[in-house]
Amino acid sequence: MKKVLLILVLIVLIGLGGFYLVLLNTKEEVTVKIIERYWAGEKGFKDLDPLMMDYTVKKGDVIKAKRFNNGYEFTIKKITKNAVYITSNKPISGEEDGVDLNTKQKDYVIKIGKKLELTEPSMDAGSIYVFEIVE
Repeated sequence: MKKVLLILVLIVLIGLGGFYLVLLNTKEEVTVKIIERYWAGEKGFKDLDPLMMDYTVKKGDVIKAKRFNNGYEFTIKKITKNAVYITSNKPISGEEDGVDLNTKQKDYVIKIGKKLELTEPSMDAGSIYVFEIVE
């Protein structure tokens, strides 16, 4: 009987420990800086001043593009102490060199200390969104 009770106590303690670790690794809210820029080809539109905004967000919040009427929305899927997981309502390129015109990707991770640059998949002109966690 004592062994069964000891095993049950250990199971409960291990479960509580795991729950505590999950709590330590998550945040309720975080501030994300987003810079919205516009790009165009050589004979394209004149560059517009970038729009820089700070958003205090929590899981489930939606950030809508403000500068350009292209319909992009970014939903906060998960927040941890090291990163913010986002998803876009439509595909957007996250390539470091150039733009992936055929991208299907919508899910991205903003990591602390690193900027995430997403570009509207277009050959002529489009929007660039630069995300950064404000510490």
